[in-house]
Amino acid sequence: MTAKCANPDCSQPFHYFRTGRIYLIDIPNGLSKRSVRKAPEYFWLCGECCRSWRVVVNHDGVVVVEPSLPQEAVA
Repeated sequence: MTAKCANPDCSQPFHYFRTGRIYLIDIPNGLSKRSVRKAPEYFWLCGECCRSWRVVVNHDGVVVVEPSLPQEAVA
């Protein structure tokens, strides 16, 4: 499980499921067919961060936090 908010700019500690959003992410373990799949991991965004951020796996297979709205919609 996670100890704090997945947003690197936030230090909110995880205490309970009442606030925020939990993500179960299946992390790819490389592109080789022989690679063993990793177990899914949990990531948590606090109540404040989940309003404008989301947890995703980018095109390089790295878990990142990105804005939940496209940049055009934010402006």
